[in-house]
Order: sequence, then C-alpha cells, then structure tokens
Amino acid sequence: MRRILVLLLTLLALSSARADDIQWFTTLDAAKTEAQHTGHPIFFNCYVDWAGGSVLMDSIVLREPLMTEWISQHFVPLRINMQTPDGKRLAEHYGIDGYAYYLVLDAEGEVVHRISGGAKAPEFKALLEQSLSPKTSLRGTRQSVESPWATAADTASYLRALRVARDGDTFRTVGRDFALRQPVDQYLQSDYWPFAILAMHYHGPYFRHLIEHKEEYNLAHGEQSVNNLMESVLTREVRPWAEGQMQPIAARSDLDAVLSDIAACQLPDTSATLLLGGMALLRTDHRYVDLLELMDHSGHLLHRYPGVRSGLELTFNFPDMTAADSTALIDYLDRAVEREKAVAGGRMTRAAQQLADMRAALQLSAAKAQAGDSATLSQMGAAGGVAAPTATGIDFVHGPFAEALAQAVQEQKLVFMDCKTVWCGPCRAMAKNVFTLPRVGEFFRDRFVSVMMDMETGEGPDLSHRYKVKAYPTMLVLDAEGNELGRIVGYRDAEAFLTEVQNILAAPKK
Repeated sequence: MRRILVLLLTLLALSSARADDIQWFTTLDAAKTEAQHTGHPIFFNCYVDWAGGSVLMDSIVLREPLMTEWISQHFVPLRINMQTPDGKRLAEHYGIDGYAYYLVLDAEGEVVHRISGGAKAPEFKALLEQSLSPKTSLRGTRQSVESPWATAADTASYLRALRVARDGDTFRTVGRDFALRQPVDQYLQSDYWPFAILAMHYHGPYFRHLIEHKEEYNLAHGEQSVNNLMESVLTREVRPWAEGQMQPIAARSDLDAVLSDIAACQLPDTSATLLLGGMALLRTDHRYVDLLELMDHSGHLLHRYPGVRSGLELTFNFPDMTAADSTALIDYLDRAVEREKAVAGGRMTRAAQQLADMRAALQLSAAKAQAGDSATLSQMGAAGGVAAPTATGIDFVHGPFAEALAQAVQEQKLVFMDCKTVWCGPCRAMAKNVFTLPRVGEFFRDRFVSVMMDMETGEGPDLSHRYKVKAYPTMLVLDAEGNELGRIVGYRDAEAFLTEVQNILAAPKK
C-alpha cells in the first residue's frame, strides 16, 4: 500500500506542474553561482523517489502557494536526485543517511542549517525560517555556544536546532550537562520540555518531580507526550528485570519499587511498560508458564518496537525450569517462530532462526533428560520414547587458561574463549541457544580447545585487561600461544556465529 501511495503521488507530481511551481536548480555549482549573485542562501532539497516522506513533501507541501512563493523569494532552490552518482557523492559529503532531508547552504556550499524529516507547510516554513537568522540556525547557534560568552539561552537554541537536524549524538553530548543544571521544575515550561529526556533518569530528582506533579505536566505538555517520556524512563529500568539480568544482583525490593512507580504513573493499558513490568514480576517469582501466557496475550504491544519482542524471547532460557515449564516454552517458541515468519511473508528471518535454534537446543536438552531417566536407550525405543541424539554442542574445558593453551599446543588446535559475565542475558542466550547445538559442536570439536571464562572472577579480570574486552559476550579466536586471530562481540544466531568463525579462520594470518 505504501508503494502504491508513493507511485500515485509521484505521478501526481509529474502530471500537475504549474507555472508558479518552484524553479529548481539541478546542480550545486549552478546554485552556488546564483547564491553569490543574489546573496540568498541555497535551499537544498535532497530528493529520493523511494522515501514516502520525500515524495509527499515534493508533491504536496513544496507545491503549496504558501511555500513556492516564499522559498523563491528567500532562497536559491536546489533539487538533486540523491540516487544519482552526484547525489550519492553529496550525500556522503554532507552526512545524509535518511530521507526526507533538507539543507540550507551558504554561497560556498557550507551548511547553515539542517532539517531532517518533513512537516505540513506552516510548520515546515517555520523550520526553514530558522535558517535565516544566526540566533536560530544550526551554524549560528553552534557558534554562539562555542563563544566564551555563551549563555544558557544560547545552549537551548543550539539544542533546538540539533533536534530539527535530528543529530541525536550531538544533542545528547551537548545537552546532558545543560539539562541537569536546570531547576527541577524547569521542564514544566514548554521551551524546555524537549530537553527533558536528557535529564529524566529513574533515580534522579527530575523524574521524581514528574511523577509527583504529573497532572501539571499533562496540562502543560499533553498527557500523551508525558506518558511517552515516562514510558521511556521506566522501560529502561524494568527491561533488565524482564530479561532476567537483575535477579542475581539486586534485591526483590528494588523491583517492587519500580513496579510501584509504574503504577503511580497511571500509564494506559496499552503501554509496553506495563507488559514488561508483568514479565519482570512473573520471572522473578519463577512463574514461567504464566509469563508465556502473558506474552501470548499481550506480546503484540511490543510490535511497534522492532526486534524487542524476539529479543526478550531469546532470554527465556529460565533457570530451574520444570519439565512442564520446558514443554510450555518449546510450544511457545514454535508459535514465536511462525509469528516471525508470518510477519516476513513466510521467510525465515534472522529472528525466526534464532528462536528456532533456541527451540532446537531445548528439545535436545529435553531428549537427553528423558534418556537419562530411562534404563537404556533400547528400552526407550521399545516403549516408543525419543532417543537422545549422540551429538552434543561445544565441549568447554575447565581449568586455568594456561592449561587450555597447553592442550591446544598438544592437540594442534586453536583456542576459542567465550568471555562472559553472570549477569549478561545475551551470554546466557549464546550458551543455551547456540553453543549447545550439535552442528556447532561438530564444527568446533576438531578445530578448537574451547574455554568459557567469567570475566569478573578468578583470572577473568586479568584476561579482560589483556584482551581489552569491553562488552559481553565477546568471543575470541586465539592461536595456541594466546595471540588473537579475531573476535565476535554480541549475540549471534548459529548460522551467523559459524559464518563469522569461518571468516576468522579464513582470514590471512598477520
């Protein structure tokens, strides 16, 4: 439907040209020459025909009389198809990575202002007007902030320009200290509300003030805007509980405090934060079947956050599961795999494959447990039971790191070291969903001496320093002398994991 809409709008734009439409320059050099002649800045429409926002702006907003006459009076209009070789070069030069996107340039081609995204004509005109004054343009406000006489108002103006440009990294870097220096009730003012996200963290005074004075904030900024900010803060706090990361290192009373604050915020029933809070509570209480039922019933609330639902599900290798819990989880993962495939039109996506790997590992574990409960495998077969596969996953050796290196020398193998921590959810997911798979174990058995190392205990901190491990999980491929050949950082499904290991093995040795 979106493609059809874009096509119709493109045809509309091509078929309804009017004499009073903007007369666009089509090369930057020509626009710069005209800008030098007229003294007007350049309004650069960075156009692509595959982005709905760009097409809507081109065919509707920028064709309204309000815009065409005003732009022609104040700017040298430049429009370039960013899919052409020249457009791609300019996109790289000006750091454009999304559309719709607009630049205001001076006669030398230097950036004066950036506008990321479209808007209705009056709002877009107001955004573009900011480029005409150094008090509001991106370049002008940056220069003011860099001045030794910069004021808080200058910083606020610069942050507003950064929001229009959607330069999130700079916005956070510049704005965090500024936001935390404001009076606690400053964010009741509309001029400062856009910066509230920089000051609002769960344990700080600003968020406490927001909870205690929510009605005042609702009146000042609208209930939906306030709820969105509350959800952002609370979700960051409760999600680690929902993923099972906090239970080993925090007290139950800490979770109760978070759940109390979630209730105090009076968020709507459709809030994903409420779902995460319910997950956290059920997981902490080891009510795993109830947790899966909750996800079946309300997991759709996470659909607006791409990848979050499947990411949470990959942490569902619950500790101390009963046989009933394990069976329920395997059944749930069956449904989750089919759900992910259905969303992708029947295609086996990466998320679907990760969930399928997790299900396979659980099924293997269940089969081995069942085999262990039977007198012999032959008796199982006679009784119609499921025989445990003889293949296993990666066999990790136990003992000092030096012994693993010595074994690698003796067996003429490489060393694979899984650098993990006890609180790392993705580490546990790798250990249970990927390392246990027979095809992974088969690949590793003839090539590696494998060691799993907790980087926070024993010799782990020294190894962490030696190999500069800064994130978890980090998986290192080493030669028998301990020299690093390659590393993988972060969770991978089985296919991606094996592919990356193979690429490390195939890479030329330094």
